[in-house]
Amino acid sequence: MRHADALHLTPSLAAVVCAGVLGACANEVEDEGAVMSAGVVESAAEKAFTRTCAAGSTVKGIDVSYYQSNIDWAQVADDGVQYAFIRVSDGLGHVDSKFERNWAGARDQGILRGAYQFFRSNQDPIAQAELLIEKVGQLEAGDLPPVIDVESKDGQSAQTIARKVGQWLDHVEAALGVRPIIYTGPYFWRDQVGGADFDDHALWIAHYGTSCPYVPATWTSWTFHQHSSSGRVRGISGNVDMNLFNGTLNQLRALTVAGTPQPPPPPPPPPANEACAELGSTGGTIDDGGPCFLAGGDPRWLNRVAGAGFDGDLISTGTTASSTTENYAEWTLKVADEGTYELEVFVDGSRATSRQARYRITHADGSTDATINQDSSSGWISIGAYRLRTGAGQKVRLNDNTGENSSYNRDLVFDALRVSRVDDSAPPADECPRVEVFGTGSYLNVRPAPNTSRAAVGRLEDGDIVDRLDTVTGQSVQGSSTWYRITDGQVSGYITAAYARCVE
Repeated sequence: MRHADALHLTPSLAAVVCAGVLGACANEVEDEGAVMSAGVVESAAEKAFTRTCAAGSTVKGIDVSYYQSNIDWAQVADDGVQYAFIRVSDGLGHVDSKFERNWAGARDQGILRGAYQFFRSNQDPIAQAELLIEKVGQLEAGDLPPVIDVESKDGQSAQTIARKVGQWLDHVEAALGVRPIIYTGPYFWRDQVGGADFDDHALWIAHYGTSCPYVPATWTSWTFHQHSSSGRVRGISGNVDMNLFNGTLNQLRALTVAGTPQPPPPPPPPPANEACAELGSTGGTIDDGGPCFLAGGDPRWLNRVAGAGFDGDLISTGTTASSTTENYAEWTLKVADEGTYELEVFVDGSRATSRQARYRITHADGSTDATINQDSSSGWISIGAYRLRTGAGQKVRLNDNTGENSSYNRDLVFDALRVSRVDDSAPPADECPRVEVFGTGSYLNVRPAPNTSRAAVGRLEDGDIVDRLDTVTGQSVQGSSTWYRITDGQVSGYITAAYARCVE
């Protein structure tokens, strides 16, 4: 939004400017969330927000006020603008002189229109709501819900701002019969409104220089995204705010007065010629988006991120502490040859913040859970080695209900899975059914994979005898690359054959 006293600053820069001039910011608009520009380095505090990309298609729109002077709405329509939000007033003190002209002009050119009011938290919320209701009059079929623009502290506490915003919302909804939209910035909402929960209202988020804006904690997605204040549109002299609607044009029309809500479309099935194929004899890689990968659940909460992850893309979703799963990922494990395979997941540490990513591996011997901290991981991370057989029913699954509450704003990422054959031709089990640990001088680590770089899952002492399940090839230890897959009923994993010998 553009206002005569608006400061488009990051939080840190705003603090410096205000600190330098005593009282200079007393009446300034604290539009912190609206201007996190491209190139700004993300701090730990920024990382706490959920980055949320569009679920699929988007629709181009603008928002305007008298700052855009006289607008040629016919040219605006010719430039592909499908909707416009038009300012009614700045609080009670300034009624926008171009509102009536813009309100009629957009409608005459078939552009979907919505009214917004810059909310002043130090003024009467009901009087401000009545002003908007008076100016808009009776909403017509095709009009968008009205918007409260929440980006000005005006010396009020977070509790007061949240209370007054609620009063405005309730009054406008009762009078016009539609639920209003909230416009804000992520920082302003968190720090100046106290993160108040109005997630039953559609969110119009301001975050510049990105296609995947930060979303305040109580919302899980955005409906509109103001991504620039310096757009250019035919029919408007100078800069104009640019926006995207998160959905198709039909879904946008469904938000209007007398519109019929439509559910989001399901993700398209893979083409018939892209059925999940078997991995080669040594394994292979299953990337997100491929025919052996499925991202399931509500597609609105599956954020497809380009320019990150393995092979330049990944999918993220927020974590929850719910007892039920809302979104998940599955990698189907189809192998041509039975054997032992190490499974590794790719984690982009710049995008992942979940600390309890729990993978459920269904393999030839049952099911095993492997939990990793994605927040402290980067690159290929092992989730263990498992025996896989030919045929169906084997998979890796990762659910969003990790136990991390959605208020933590943690991102769980779904990306590539690497499957690597790690066994040689194992001798029949009856040739060496049990092995004894010897010669260590203390104890022998049990690893989740035949590699000493993997954190131990347990340990055995000299003289311990365990059941041998398989023989594989792994990292060389003391001149031997042979490893035994073992279990003693309490711990299961891999030990190097350099410190183990067959027993009768």
